[in-house]
Amino acid sequence: MDGQQKIIDKILSDAKHDAGEMLSEALKKAEALVAAKQSEADAEYDLSVEEARKAGEEVVRRRLTVADLEVKKLLLSAKKQAVDEAFEESLKKLLALPKEEYTALVGSMIASAADDGDVVVISENDKNVLTKAVFDKISAKIGKKLTLSDTFGNFKGGVMLLGKGVDKNLTFESELALLRDEVEPEVAKIMFSNGKKS
Repeated sequence: MDGQQKIIDKILSDAKHDAGEMLSEALKKAEALVAAKQSEADAEYDLSVEEARKAGEEVVRRRLTVADLEVKKLLLSAKKQAVDEAFEESLKKLLALPKEEYTALVGSMIASAADDGDVVVISENDKNVLTKAVFDKISAKIGKKLTLSDTFGNFKGGVMLLGKGVDKNLTFESELALLRDEVEPEVAKIMFSNGKKS
């Protein structure tokens, strides 16, 4: 049995040795596979983190763009409101002029635009200031026949001249609107300049 036992021991020893080598080889392969999978997982994680960072940056960029547009809209609205208030204040000052200055202003407006035979329409607010006597003086001064209308215009101040071919709107509202179109960019620049162009 000694011989048989030696053969069995040898087979068992070889089997253990082979099993150990196979196990060692399998462990090495498993470790390599785990390392490769860990490397892939790390790469995917890094990629996901980078994509999330880029997506986050894009969200932040878009929100900043929207916020910037909102700020510009609010600023533009505030500037427009300030310019509106400036022109409203100008209209109030024109309407509050002393009688002599008011009639002189209206007289010069009429002198620059009136044609012989024009009918002058005034606002109801001006019926005690811009009287027939005032228009008779203006008419004599400019050498053109003017007639005061029996009806009032729907405006705050100034006049309308109704002519044979052309009517002329010399109301303060109309004149300020024309002036505003011309000077609004310059007024806004002056009102809101901070040492930089607006």
